[in-house]
Amino acid sequence: RLDEHTVYRMARKGEIPAYKVAGQWRFKKEYLVV
Repeated sequence: RLDEHTVYRMARKGEIPAYKVAGQWRFKKEYLVV
């Protein structure tokens, strides 16, 4: 389990696929394990 801040940091660095919409991060479901 990763901390929320760690996930956002990884997204900013391009380590995990994500993109921003209206200032909010969006992640594809197939890359997430809940």
